[in-house]
Amino acid sequence: MNQQQYKLGWQIACWSTLAIAVCQLLFIATNVFGIISAIAVGAVGYGFYTAATELEKSGNAAATEMKASATTLFMVAAINIIGMIIGVAVKPSSASGFSFALVFAALLCIAAAVLIIMFRNKITLALRHLNLENGLFGAGILVYAIGSIVAAFGIFIFAVAPSLSTLHSMGVLAIIGGIAAMVGAILWIIGMFQLTEKVTK
Repeated sequence: MNQQQYKLGWQIACWSTLAIAVCQLLFIATNVFGIISAIAVGAVGYGFYTAATELEKSGNAAATEMKASATTLFMVAAINIIGMIIGVAVKPSSASGFSFALVFAALLCIAAAVLIIMFRNKITLALRHLNLENGLFGAGILVYAIGSIVAAFGIFIFAVAPSLSTLHSMGVLAIIGGIAAMVGAILWIIGMFQLTEKVTK
């Protein structure tokens, strides 16, 4: 196993995780950062895939689970990129068109969040084989994914049945979910840096 390549894989995954968060914040300014964020998700997957390839050479059981987690992230990246491209290309010209766009965005968000939970489960198994605790990393991913699902559910319900009452109740739900996802993302990043430090020291 090439230790340098293995550590490089972890570093790519680590810094790409931070890039995702930064781009999602900057996404408020322009859609371009949304697409970059989606690409960064794929970069995290590439980092884990690179590390897994080196583990595979040494016959480490963690390799299979880590490769599976990387593949899951590639799927998340693909969903995000598709969503961003459609979001940029489609310009709803009516209330029904706007509702459809919201429904589509919410469903994509839920699908991506479910895949992220699957990623968490796979990478947790890989970390166990490596005798590493997922700690804040695992907790952050779970909180982020659940928060995203809650926020997307709120948006979905409002899009399906738009009214002042659903705007109030589902809007609150979307805000709570969004805040939870933000907290989860922070924990995820901190945990990722902690794990990377243990692996690369």
